[in-house]
Amino acid sequence: MFLSTWNAYLADTTTEESRPATFSLSFVTFTIASGVGSFLPGIFPLMPLSLFDAHRVTFVTLGLIGIGTPLSVFRWTSDVRPKTPRGGILPRKSLGIIVKFSTANMMIALGAGLIIPLIPTWFYLRFTETDVFSGPLIAVSNIAMGLAAVTSPGISKRLGLVRGIVATQLFSTLFLFAMPFSPTALVAAPLYVVRAMLMNMSSPLADTFLMNMIADDERATASSFNVVIWRLLNAASTVVGGSMLSSGNLSLPFYICTVLYIASIALFYTLFRRVDQKPSQ
Repeated sequence: MFLSTWNAYLADTTTEESRPATFSLSFVTFTIASGVGSFLPGIFPLMPLSLFDAHRVTFVTLGLIGIGTPLSVFRWTSDVRPKTPRGGILPRKSLGIIVKFSTANMMIALGAGLIIPLIPTWFYLRFTETDVFSGPLIAVSNIAMGLAAVTSPGISKRLGLVRGIVATQLFSTLFLFAMPFSPTALVAAPLYVVRAMLMNMSSPLADTFLMNMIADDERATASSFNVVIWRLLNAASTVVGGSMLSSGNLSLPFYICTVLYIASIALFYTLFRRVDQKPSQ
């Protein structure tokens, strides 16, 4: 709920020229902070607590710190509203764009759900590595994602939003496909980091693209719709991916994810390669 409103707020308070840099900065901040949090399991062995108690103390501490987020946002945000408020619930002016974008995006959600949230589990089942290994790995990948997203505005200027999204997602998929062939965890780990960097370089570009295409008074609804579709399908496919891993199919989720990614990339490019990236009127 916060994320969908946040994207609309950023779009409403920026110009089309500054929007790629704004979404990139937001993404960089979020992912680097997530990376720092993901690194914490790496220091659990140094704490004078059992592994279980170390997790418990960390969850409670971060939960209390998290309360500061809505309080700080409430203090400094401005109340920006569309010039002409819309009536009704459905985004009528932008419905076609939302449906096309979400149709392509849902295949990414399905593919990612099969294995990405289960990467620590995969490392444990494949290489018997616990979150003492996978926690810092996720941390490194998140920090790398954040740093890589700094280049997103440059990519949009050089290639355009559509080609930039397609290029980064396509190269990311190649590294994802290579992961199940890794003989050791030390080989799989850098493949995962590079995959994460490339795939998430497209996230600020995709957010910018969607907000540019949507009418001003329908941005929050469009963002919410996209988040709902993503989360529901991503969660559902994670159940399927977990079942595959538990049954011993440690490579199959990667293969299916690769197919879904490629299908999504092809569909997105087909639908939007000639679209003029201007907001609907």
